[in-house]
Amino acid sequence: MDQETNTFLTADLRFLRQINRLAVLDVVRQRGPISRTDISRVIKLTPATSFTIVDELVKMGLLRPQGIGSSTGGRRPTLFEFNPTAFFVLGVDIGGLGKMIAVLADLDGNVLARAASELAVGEGPAGVIARIVASLKQVILEAGVERHALRGVGIATPGLADPRTGRIIYSANLGWQDIAIADPVEQAMGLPTWVENNANAMALGESWCGAGRGFQNVICLNVGVGIGAGIVIRGKLYRGSGGLAGEIGHTTVDEDGPRCRCGNHGCLEALAAGPAIARRAVRGIRRGTVTRIADLVQGKLEYVTAEVVSQAAALGDPFALQILEEAGQYVGLGVANLINSLNPDVVVIGGGVAQAGEVFFAGVRRAVAARALQLSAAQARIVPAKLGMDAGAVGATTLVLERSLAS
Repeated sequence: MDQETNTFLTADLRFLRQINRLAVLDVVRQRGPISRTDISRVIKLTPATSFTIVDELVKMGLLRPQGIGSSTGGRRPTLFEFNPTAFFVLGVDIGGLGKMIAVLADLDGNVLARAASELAVGEGPAGVIARIVASLKQVILEAGVERHALRGVGIATPGLADPRTGRIIYSANLGWQDIAIADPVEQAMGLPTWVENNANAMALGESWCGAGRGFQNVICLNVGVGIGAGIVIRGKLYRGSGGLAGEIGHTTVDEDGPRCRCGNHGCLEALAAGPAIARRAVRGIRRGTVTRIADLVQGKLEYVTAEVVSQAAALGDPFALQILEEAGQYVGLGVANLINSLNPDVVVIGGGVAQAGEVFFAGVRRAVAARALQLSAAQARIVPAKLGMDAGAVGATTLVLERSLAS
């Protein structure tokens, strides 16, 4: 066997072990206390394999014995439960509009401490990294967790990220290209650090402890300054061959639509992301549309954002309601394409724009009903993100657990 073949086999076995460990851990978390035999039956692993994995997870502290089960004819089995405080994890979500959230959480996604801050993106990567480190130290102090109980840091970033190198490849929102972010944070914190695109991080978090919990096939849309999708297939995040899967925001939904910052015309992001919603509102106001949106910013149209439009909609403003419903319908076109392509169990939608609520989701569901195949649409629930604005940061914490299971 040549060295290259051996390397690929080793990587495949490591990947398989990670998947099996995650499957066992999730079954125990969902159904525990549970016996080894019942675990192997649920996830269809051989008893020997499941017994070995349970022993490994017990040694890692992620599972613990919890009583003795009933006998089915032989010796009464030991039952196991998930230990959400085996260690604690740190997560950071670098938002696309100069907002950052840092959390310290347990392994079930329960946030023990949270720090939100405004980022001046113009200060450059060094300044942003310094703020990340300061926020992480703040949540550690607030939570009162000892350093030895911390396992690592996960960072969710807008744009394209390379999880293998810990670098941001390109982020239009931040104005960054090929920036190392994991290494400087790891050096400053003394903790292993991993980086992931924020839609992927959100998908991990919502699958593990949010609206996608209990489902094997989950699509999670992050609709904010941009639009991205995280795809979970059979409980595992699908990143694609180059780690760039899920760029649903740059699929074409209107050939004659506005120019997107990627250079194409009619991208979903150019029609339904936060900046597009704000532009639509400003354009209408300048054309003479009567709306409370202008009142909310005292006539200063440069301050109109998607959040302001949502505030006007909450007050019953017809124009604001129309804008958000239209944005929802465009997102629904993208969701319909994903449902037809991937046949998920559930589609979770989060991010700043999704905070607009039912008027936005009504538009999404209307478009899906019209465009998706009926059987696939009937099988896919469309729900808001359960973790709210913390979804990216909590999702980033799950990167640490994911990588721990790969060791």
